Amino acid sequence: MYRTLKPGGTAVAASWLQIPQGECAQETRRVVWGPDARLALEPKPEHKDRGYIKSLLVGGDLSPSMLSFARSQRFYRSKTLMSLPAPSGAPSYKELLAKKNGFHVGEDGKITLEAIAQIAIVRKAD
Repeated sequence: MYRTLKPGGTAVAASWLQIPQGECAQETRRVVWGPDARLALEPKPEHKDRGYIKSLLVGGDLSPSMLSFARSQRFYRSKTLMSLPAPSGAPSYKELLAKKNGFHVGEDGKITLEAIAQIAIVRKAD
């Protein structure tokens, strides 16, 4: 990232802090394939840690004094997500989602999923 930024350039990096549908997909996969089932793309818990993200950016010679963090919330509304079939023996997506933070069912029957991203913004020195 450092090599591609011109002096005074800004880099933006984001990672998910909360994404309920992804967590449910992980749980469903482990129920179907066993507790040791691996996902094609495993989430990394350290990506939620500001200190870790800061160490990556500063380790790339970007200035820690020019680093800031922000949070962004995104809401997804869907009615069809609730009707996805569950594999045999697995809890339904609806059952799993109902237990997650950021899951809400509106009076119209549509669900809202709240996903929260952490965004790091850093500027390269002039």
